[in-house]
Amino acid sequence: METSQFVVDVLDDGGLEPQGRGLRSAQKIRLLHATMRYHVGRQDDWNRAWGLPVNQEDLAGTLMSFSVVIPRGLGRLGVDLPTEDRDAFFHVWRVVGHVLGVDDQLNPPSFDDGAELFDAVLRRQQKSSDAGIALTKAVLDFIREVLPGLRRNRAHPDPAPDRRPGRRPRQGPTGRLHQDGAPGRVRAELRLREDRRYNAPCGEGCE
Repeated sequence: METSQFVVDVLDDGGLEPQGRGLRSAQKIRLLHATMRYHVGRQDDWNRAWGLPVNQEDLAGTLMSFSVVIPRGLGRLGVDLPTEDRDAFFHVWRVVGHVLGVDDQLNPPSFDDGAELFDAVLRRQQKSSDAGIALTKAVLDFIREVLPGLRRNRAHPDPAPDRRPGRRPRQGPTGRLHQDGAPGRVRAELRLREDRRYNAPCGEGCE
C-alpha cells in the first residue's frame, strides 16, 4: 500500500515540484533506505559477502522495474504507448532516481539504455528462492483480492452461467470474455491510505 501511494504521489500533477507530495515521498523512501542499510548491515546474520544492503545495483534495478517494466508490460497487454509518452514516463522515474540517490552512471538517460541495464541486473541477480516464491505468491494473492476485474462483487454475485448448447461467452463491460456467459461485476477495493509514515524528510547528504 505504501508503494502504491508513492507511485500516486510521484505521478500526480506537480508531484515532483519543490513542495510536491511525490518529492517528499521519495525523500522519505531515501531515508528509509539509509536506515535499512545501516541496521541490516550490522545484523549478525548479514553475510558481508553479499555486499551493502540496499546498494546502488539494488536501487537501479528497482528503479528500472518502474520505468522499464511498466511500459514493457503495457506492450504485452496490447497497449500501444506512444514513444513520446514512454520516454516522458521514463524521465519522471529518472528524476525520482536522482532524488533517491541513484548514481548517475546507473540512472540512464534513455529508455533503451534503461532496458539494457535492467536486463543486465536481472541476469546477474535473478534466481529462484523460497523467499522469492513466498513473496510472489503473497503479491499475487493481494492482486486477486483487491484489484478490479479479478474478483467478483460478493454483494452482487453474477447469475448462474448459461450452459445451453451453442451459447457463446459474452463480453463483460471491460471487454474481457467471461466464460460463464455473464458480465463480470467487479469493484475496486484498493484504497490508497492517506497516512504518511517516516515523516522526517531526507535532504542533502542522505546516504
